[in-house]
Amino acid sequence: MDCRQALQILEFDDLAAGGLPAEVGSVEDRAAAEAHLESCPTCARTVGNRRELDRTIGQVMRAVPIPRGSQQRLLARLAELETADTAVAMAADDENSPRNGQASSLTTTPAVEPAQSNAAFKSRRRFLKVVVPLAACLMAAVGFFGAVWVLIPRWSVEDISQALTEVDFESLETLGNFTGSAEAKAAQLPFDPVSDRLKWACDKQAKGLIDSNVIAVYGFDLPKTRRSAAVRGLIAVLPRSRIRGVPAADSLATASPTGYVAARIGDSICVAWQQGDLVCVCLLKGGPDSLETLQSALAEPAT
Repeated sequence: MDCRQALQILEFDDLAAGGLPAEVGSVEDRAAAEAHLESCPTCARTVGNRRELDRTIGQVMRAVPIPRGSQQRLLARLAELETADTAVAMAADDENSPRNGQASSLTTTPAVEPAQSNAAFKSRRRFLKVVVPLAACLMAAVGFFGAVWVLIPRWSVEDISQALTEVDFESLETLGNFTGSAEAKAAQLPFDPVSDRLKWACDKQAKGLIDSNVIAVYGFDLPKTRRSAAVRGLIAVLPRSRIRGVPAADSLATASPTGYVAARIGDSICVAWQQGDLVCVCLLKGGPDSLETLQSALAEPAT
């Protein structure tokens, strides 16, 4: 169970329902994802933030008022239905009452039906009085929660770098393709116009990291030259509106590396920078010397 799988499964926080949809995962998958949190502080923090947001919104939405006038309109409509049902019952009484010398025994059994109809109607009215206000609150809660979930940034640079540590060039091939729209610009190679100096994995096809509709990930190699060693890395690209704590650096050249992290591509450092309306998070195998080599290679004039 890696970070990407755990976060995808725990996206569906359905503990109370006793299970997950079949397309999301089994009970065993859920247990494995929860166990992953015990050994991964970054994922535990991410899931904890999601759950805290859920609880906060749930508390706020309990005080959502019923839309103005809805209760009055509902009661007025119920009164109209009650009047209509009463008229139907009276017509049934008139139709079944003895006339022209008919025996009264003929009306004995049908006479019970209006009472049953009125009882059913009253039960339905009580039900609607409870359900309609609850439905109004639920609709408001769903709309509000959906808007908040879409607009609030969901990841930090640390979340992205931790997800990158679980990827290598072999597992990169198995990830689904990035599905974000062209307007998101996250499918553009981040090192253009000098990206031709790099050897891109997956034929430059962006893969999806954590959320395949928002975060694009690439693998690249900088070939060895007479003056420098080879450099291998992974880079994630996502809209800056979807990340908490936008990095201060505005280019790779000004980005500062973090400390060493254990990664599947080997011990690495991480750098992050903003690029227009995007944020790039790059994991580089090696140390500061790898970053210096990459910065120097991309700063040279294109031939």
